[in-house]
Amino acid sequence: MKIASFNIENLFHRDSGLVHGNKSRNFQSWVDEFHRLMGKSLRSDTDYSRLRELAFLLGFTSKATEPYLVLRQKGGQLYVKPRGSQMEERATDKVGWNGWVQVHSLPIAEKTLKNKALAIATVNPDVLVLQEVEDGLSLAEFNAMTLVEHGMAPFEQLLHLEGNSKSGLGMAILTKKGYEVDSIRSHAHKKGADGQHLFDIDCPEYTIITPRGESVTVINGHFPKGGTDNQDHSRRKAQAEHAKNQYKKLLMSGHEHVLICGTLNDVPYSDALSPLLRDTRLRDISKHDGFEVDSDRGGDATYFRMGAYRKGVNLKQRDYMLCSPVLFAKMDTCGMNRRGVWPIKKTQWNVYPTVTSKENQASGHPLLWAQFQNL
Repeated sequence: MKIASFNIENLFHRDSGLVHGNKSRNFQSWVDEFHRLMGKSLRSDTDYSRLRELAFLLGFTSKATEPYLVLRQKGGQLYVKPRGSQMEERATDKVGWNGWVQVHSLPIAEKTLKNKALAIATVNPDVLVLQEVEDGLSLAEFNAMTLVEHGMAPFEQLLHLEGNSKSGLGMAILTKKGYEVDSIRSHAHKKGADGQHLFDIDCPEYTIITPRGESVTVINGHFPKGGTDNQDHSRRKAQAEHAKNQYKKLLMSGHEHVLICGTLNDVPYSDALSPLLRDTRLRDISKHDGFEVDSDRGGDATYFRMGAYRKGVNLKQRDYMLCSPVLFAKMDTCGMNRRGVWPIKKTQWNVYPTVTSKENQASGHPLLWAQFQNL
């Protein structure tokens, strides 16, 4: 049984607020335009409107103005819903509509999409656990078409959970024939000490029945990205504590084959992850003797820092695959595929020929995988 975990960073479209590269490419042009408008002796209403937009883009203001119209799809038809008004259909088979509406997502380039599929096809897992998937329809199309174009048979079962994200981020699992998702349990409704949702997306449990009749439970985690301030730290630690409690309940109920994977967004020596990494007997696959990964060949090739997966792999660890002791003992080989990640700074590793820049990389996250025997 081969399981893979991948933060795929959306499939076909991604919330514009998550696309950081756009700001860096256009920042100088925004500054130049702002200076030009400020230098005018007479400014029109249009100029002032543009100055307000530029002030937000440059970080002078903290809030964005929401659009007056929201585009939704319902019952196979599109309609425009003015804020604070009655819904009125605008795009049907009988009524045409000529207009525009502001959207909050950007399409992902075809080359990037193919690199995502290539990273998955290289590993070719029996069970694929994904983070940051925008919706079930996109996942189904990616499974039926894009993966097939890369020589993979489509996964037989796929499940997508939307969770609490407002940015089109969800959690998903896909399984091949013979591997059946027996149950799924969402934790999106769990509340933290502040009364708000504990998870920004979700932390679901999937129980899979293998062809040999064995049961494997996977906990798919996605903790918030942030700095070292107390609020971010406390939130990640509370999420790790909840995931630990999920894990211990499973062990107490007789589930020996438990795997926790996903983007935990902190380094292994962080106190925020201590509930999982120090308060349990969970084992990181990067500590397995059979862990496979391309080592660095750049200027930092001989440099080993805390937070790297292992010596010679200078990639700050954010993604994890943690196994219960019984499951870890059944692991044959495991590894990290980062050929779809564009190297930065002084690091250098082998990438796919189709990955030529950060803009068309498969994801900013590596794909983790593990092969288990007798399951």
